[in-house]
Amino acid sequence: MSADKQKQGSGGESVDAPTHAHQAKRLLPQFAELLEAIEKRRITLQDTSAGITPEMVLVIEVIGRVENFISAVRNIEGLEWLGEYELEHVEHDDWFEDPNHSDKKLNGRLFMTMTNQKALIQIVNLFEKWDWDRDIKEKVKIPRGLAPLREMFKFLHKIRPWDVIDRIQDTGLLEDWKERIKDGQEIVPLEVELWYSNNQSTRNERVQKIRQIIEDIGGQVVNECHIADIGYHAVLGRISIKKIAKLLDHHDNRKQINLFKSDSIMFLRPVGQCMVSVPVTEGEKISYDRSNLQPDVKKAPIVALLDGMPLAQHDLLEGYLVIDDPDDFESRYQAIERFHGTAMASLICHGDLNDEGEALKRPIYVHPILTPVRGFDGQFREVIPEDILPVDLVHRSVIRIIEGDKGEPPASPEIRVISLSVCDEAYPFLRQMSAWSRLLDWLSWRYNILFIVSAGNHNRDISLPVSSDRLLELDQRSIQSLVVNALKEDTRNRRLLSPSETLNGLTVGAVHHDVSNPVPNRLIDPLITGMPSITSSHGPGYRRAVKPEIHMSGGKQLLRVEPYDSSENVSLSLHKNELLTGQRVATSGPTSGDLTRTTQIAGTSNAAALTTRQACLFHDLLQEIRYQSDSNISSEYDAVLIKTLLVHGARWGEIYRS
Repeated sequence: MSADKQKQGSGGESVDAPTHAHQAKRLLPQFAELLEAIEKRRITLQDTSAGITPEMVLVIEVIGRVENFISAVRNIEGLEWLGEYELEHVEHDDWFEDPNHSDKKLNGRLFMTMTNQKALIQIVNLFEKWDWDRDIKEKVKIPRGLAPLREMFKFLHKIRPWDVIDRIQDTGLLEDWKERIKDGQEIVPLEVELWYSNNQSTRNERVQKIRQIIEDIGGQVVNECHIADIGYHAVLGRISIKKIAKLLDHHDNRKQINLFKSDSIMFLRPVGQCMVSVPVTEGEKISYDRSNLQPDVKKAPIVALLDGMPLAQHDLLEGYLVIDDPDDFESRYQAIERFHGTAMASLICHGDLNDEGEALKRPIYVHPILTPVRGFDGQFREVIPEDILPVDLVHRSVIRIIEGDKGEPPASPEIRVISLSVCDEAYPFLRQMSAWSRLLDWLSWRYNILFIVSAGNHNRDISLPVSSDRLLELDQRSIQSLVVNALKEDTRNRRLLSPSETLNGLTVGAVHHDVSNPVPNRLIDPLITGMPSITSSHGPGYRRAVKPEIHMSGGKQLLRVEPYDSSENVSLSLHKNELLTGQRVATSGPTSGDLTRTTQIAGTSNAAALTTRQACLFHDLLQEIRYQSDSNISSEYDAVLIKTLLVHGARWGEIYRS
């Protein structure tokens, strides 16, 4: 150990940390910059808004663990606790390193707290006392309740304000703006997630500030959502993209825009990324014997589907769906656009039609949360409407199902399982759980329901280190090895999509399997049947939780080589033809009276729907066991039992050895 380091234990980890003297040398300039910044804000506010105390969100990055830090923060007047999340793979430097592995990346934690000038001065004074402590035998007394700050000072890596980069990094905001400019849009939606406060006056003040900022650039606030139980507070704004398009050309200009500078803002995100594509195929006409398709309408639905509006009169779905559409999303649909909800309802009720499984014996409840839009490319998509925050919509939908709203009785209080095959493409999981996933966790606990959530799909091209000619000579196992390695290297870009990082819910990935026709010679089947799909999101969840918990059949995804050449790196893109592979589902026809068509689709949405179907069967099995045993066992924990049966019954089988 070098002379300028001290060995410290931290949460079971051994870390070489700087000495008191070197911590003072490193950190006092950072504290000075923070004090200078907040003083400048105070002077600015003096000239514009008398009586307003300047605030700043502090980002406190520590190496290792610091216990009871939240309690210490709450004992300092003027500090407001905002949140924390884990840090992984922090680059070692000249100050912090693993003594046994000097090149090893470190773990840590990021704390966020709102501070004012008085509180910041107190923290600096405490740090100076801690630094002075090194030269005397008796410890300087830290005020009662603030002892955890000693550990924080030891392992403090960086302290800085939450800034512009934090608010937009990894949100996809700038990329979304570029696409909208390219498409010729002028007005775009924007989600502004605020730092949460338990104080209503503070919340009102922050919303008013954001409203003024948005109006100053020619926009307007159209929606606000506050859910105290998950610490969520956000507004949905609509702004003119011309007002801020210069940000895309000049990186430094973003620092001059008040919308990006406001300390009330945690994140700025695009809206309208929760979408599914509607295929151009008209499907195939297939007749089915309806004599076996008669659900028992006396049985209450125990499964709810939050998705698009299904084609309720389709031959395969008539009588199965209890549709509750309080927002009148149906009026926005034409029959041909009712694709995703129809497909998901079909899979839940009947499974893969190619597999000729048994139909469910009870109806399912459907609450539409998607509406159709036509993109600038002319293709239909189903999306959560851009004038509604997804968290707000799902929250209201579930409350309506279980409790009722606006004085009305519950829409379907027997629901125990909710199927959600809608993800936010712009919100891959990185470190912090999304508000959407926190909402699902809270609703699961509050109402004893199980959310079955699709992991999400990534349709990125796959690059392999072989020529196209050589690739076509390989056997399937060799191709699979190359593809799996390529997916592993690209894991960062194939992460879970919000809200699939939910902890209480059940996240479902897709398996490369179906009972469709053989693969044509001109296409490549990249995996041996039963492996996780090439499009299925993967990677660890919050605090490295195993995700997805299970995989279910999601249909085969085929690849095509583009272009055919002799280069050493071939690019494979996803082949989109619903009539070749996938699971067969009911689909909408080209006219409103066409109610017999089916098509084939693939993806994690299918896997989640099939898991929901199995959950319904398990529920009825539990009910049958109770009936046969004449048991009075409460049904309160049916959601937990269903999840247990699904997860503990899963096996990799022979694929584990592949």
